[in-house]
Amino acid sequence: MASTTIQPPSHAWNDLPPKDWEHLFYPARDYQYFREPQPFTGTADVQKPSDVCTPNTAAWMTDAAVLAYGRSGPDPIPPLKFDDFLSKAGLKVHLIGDWGGTAKGTQGYFAYNSKFAVLSFRGTEKSDWTDLLVDLTAIPVKEDWSSHLPSQREKTLFHLNLGTPLLSLSANEIGVHSGFQLALNTVWEDVKRWVDDYHTKQPGSPIFFTGHSLGAALATLAIARFEGLNSALYTFGSPRVGNTTFCDRVRSRAPLGIYRTVDNQDFVTTVPPQDHAYDHTSGLVVIDAAGTVQTGGTGSRDGGLIDVARILGTAALAAVDYAGRQPPPPELADHSPGRYCYFMWQWARAGAERT
Repeated sequence: MASTTIQPPSHAWNDLPPKDWEHLFYPARDYQYFREPQPFTGTADVQKPSDVCTPNTAAWMTDAAVLAYGRSGPDPIPPLKFDDFLSKAGLKVHLIGDWGGTAKGTQGYFAYNSKFAVLSFRGTEKSDWTDLLVDLTAIPVKEDWSSHLPSQREKTLFHLNLGTPLLSLSANEIGVHSGFQLALNTVWEDVKRWVDDYHTKQPGSPIFFTGHSLGAALATLAIARFEGLNSALYTFGSPRVGNTTFCDRVRSRAPLGIYRTVDNQDFVTTVPPQDHAYDHTSGLVVIDAAGTVQTGGTGSRDGGLIDVARILGTAALAAVDYAGRQPPPPELADHSPGRYCYFMWQWARAGAERT
């Protein structure tokens, strides 16, 4: 997608989620996924980003990311309805991780047809939401793809994993967030099996890696582990995942492009701070305060100790608001998965009107 600015259409859909706590934690109730035709209807031999990556693709990938929560508001989406969303979208699905009603850990799904596939990971679920505010600050560790069952202490997805010795990293070594890495490793064998099998059978078909919040971090880690794929990365509200060397690897493993969408003041996208050996990938897509989508950005909006102070202030304010049933502060409200869906579909519709 070339650098562009598109205003929302005049007949905006009336499903912009309100800035409240429910919509911060959950997708919108009764949200209808994949409301437009498939984003890619070619057959094979995709060679460049413009072959598949359009605003309509971005809207589809937002829906795919948010569907991974498996929720309609706070209520679980019934399995048959979940399958129906993907079936009507022309996709078969394989669930990744434990999707039981009280399941903990890492969840996602691999959806596919002969034309393209989507690997989507679930974001942070509401349990003890303050874990998010604490555990997003972490020190990177060396890559480790080994799978093991997490200990009781390790089961918080955003944990710091302080029980594992932190290894010193040279300038050329890849460093990643230890908690994100552990979360992916618990389902890695299943993920690798499905992606490898699809790529073997459909070598010319694109694979889209996507997720919101924690799901975005896991998608970023996952795409960095695959080589030789026609792949693209779409993230929404993603925290930083690894150091500059890691981000260089991600860029080399996403030949069809990286699209890192940030909704206005979404503070999750500002942590861990950039001066703590973390960086962002390229492909910045910004939703500004007016709902205008702008693409073509390359840099980070922040990074420094001043952001630590700002995040701590946001955390304190959020705790007061949550206890007093006041709306969440803007930095948190802009992280809402439903807001990302709304603005990406606005963008897709606006682009369609201009063609």
